Amino acid sequence: MKKIIINACYGGYGCSKKAAEMYNALCYEKGLELLDYDAKVWGLPRDCPIAISIVETLGKESWDRCSKLEIVEIPTNADWDIHEYDGLESVETFMVLTKEQLAKGLTPEEIEEISLVGRIRLSRE
Repeated sequence: MKKIIINACYGGYGCSKKAAEMYNALCYEKGLELLDYDAKVWGLPRDCPIAISIVETLGKESWDRCSKLEIVEIPTNADWDIHEYDGLESVETFMVLTKEQLAKGLTPEEIEEISLVGRIRLSRE
């Protein structure tokens, strides 16, 4: 399973200044892209292991005043979209299959993985 950060309340996705500073310090050490401190709302990358560890470590201290960050787990090979209404978010999971995959048949492992996602999309390629 892989982890994704979402906002679990009405308001909006964002993190605290403390979380943003911690994220930037860890990313700076690794030569990764930093968050823009000039932005009014700092949004951690949703599936970044560094960001996820910060939310897990800080808990409520990682939230900004209009958010409640929550980590959800989705199947490892699933793609995902965030759906939002007035800031409250949910994750839609899906898998993209090709005609070739369907024609050759799916393995029991692939069928198990597909059973964990919300939707299946057929690739047009």
